Amino acid sequence: EKAKKRNAGFIGMGLSKFLVSDFSKTEFPDSFFDSIIAFNVNFFWKSLEHELKIIRQLLKRDGKLVVLYQAPFDINIKAAEPIKQNLLANSFQIVDVQLKKLVPTSAFCIISKPE
Repeated sequence: EKAKKRNAGFIGMGLSKFLVSDFSKTEFPDSFFDSIIAFNVNFFWKSLEHELKIIRQLLKRDGKLVVLYQAPFDINIKAAEPIKQNLLANSFQIVDVQLKKLVPTSAFCIISKPE
């Protein structure tokens, strides 16, 4: 809801759409999304071959997957490594990895795209 409020202008112009759903039950056509953004989604820490296959199908040709994570305790950029390795192991190219100092805790962002 916060994201919808912050992006009301883009939504109003038809440039953005924000959806909340059970990922395993998505029923979108192939190549539907320009970007898929996941904030604090736990399956990126696990074996995620099945989920990344779905993401790969849903992204447009030059689409990007953005994974953001903010822990309940302060982290450094090394905290992104397990997710980064999972993405690489599942044929995703890492475009960028960033850490932002936030209050109360830092957050990282991994931008990737299917190879």
